[in-house]
Amino acid sequence: MSSVLPVIAWIGSLAIALAFGASPLAAGLCAKLGCRPISILGLLVSSVSLVAKSFSSSFSLLVVFGITYGLATSCIHVSNMLTISRSFEKRRALATGIVSAGPSLFVQGMGPLVGWLTSTFGWRSMYRIIASFFGVALVLTSVSFGSNIKDPSEEKYDELKLAVENDGSLAKGKWRSGISCDQNFSFIKRPAYICTVVSITLSGVGIYAPFFHLVKHCEEVGLSSSEASTLFIHIGISSLVGRILSGHIVDAFHISPLKIHQCADFICGGSMLLIWLASDYLSFSVFAVVYGLSNGAYVTTMYLALMNTVDARDRPMAFGLGEMLCSAGIVIGPVLAGK
Repeated sequence: MSSVLPVIAWIGSLAIALAFGASPLAAGLCAKLGCRPISILGLLVSSVSLVAKSFSSSFSLLVVFGITYGLATSCIHVSNMLTISRSFEKRRALATGIVSAGPSLFVQGMGPLVGWLTSTFGWRSMYRIIASFFGVALVLTSVSFGSNIKDPSEEKYDELKLAVENDGSLAKGKWRSGISCDQNFSFIKRPAYICTVVSITLSGVGIYAPFFHLVKHCEEVGLSSSEASTLFIHIGISSLVGRILSGHIVDAFHISPLKIHQCADFICGGSMLLIWLASDYLSFSVFAVVYGLSNGAYVTTMYLALMNTVDARDRPMAFGLGEMLCSAGIVIGPVLAGK
């Protein structure tokens, strides 16, 4: 069994990497076909791939279904974030925080649930039961929101198109430049977008290191593995609060998401530097709470910054491309921190 665990972990890591690395593909599909169909497609493929994985008997099939699952979850994640951007205007930041809090809550509950399902019913039945969760989400997605929601900025863009069609003398160059903007990815030339992607990529190198190395460090200073594991509960709950609270602050006080993001990044980095002063469970718990709050604010404002630094019609590809580039730092960070 011990020889199988690294293989399973590797397949899981591959799926997680694809969930972010395939964001440009998912964003392009959302821009072309709409967020709702792509979300439904992602949920359907995720459910089918998990069921199919439960019948797999070879490593190659597990890898194939792991790749399929990763691509499908990318479609779900990207379509959800873009739907929030389209559906909300006044409380967009708060809505983004609530949606981004979902994965934090999911992770807190799924660990114990997966362990219990595996020990009680076996790993094959565990996959099938989790697949049913995606089926429920598919039904809710199908009936919970309309597919014809438009961002106010996009409506202005369509008004310009209509005006050009009705009056050929009205700045045809503006309409053409709008089309070329979508085709040649000119949004990547915007200084604000470039700075956002570069800063998030660099900070991503270290910001997720505690998730991989915290338990080992706690054991080195004398804490038990069970005590170290409970710190992730503190991190998860604090991150949940931080994601929602940061969105509320952006909306209520009209503060730039980039400023909140910079503050969260600074606090997160500072707490990681000071963790070497922690020597008992209480001090590590304080670190976990501070780190969780700042990490939650970091995630929510990262989503907002990627979409707010470009025009509404460029958001799908800007968000997808930004997530893919930022994921590079997240992938290599834990490896560098462990050396």
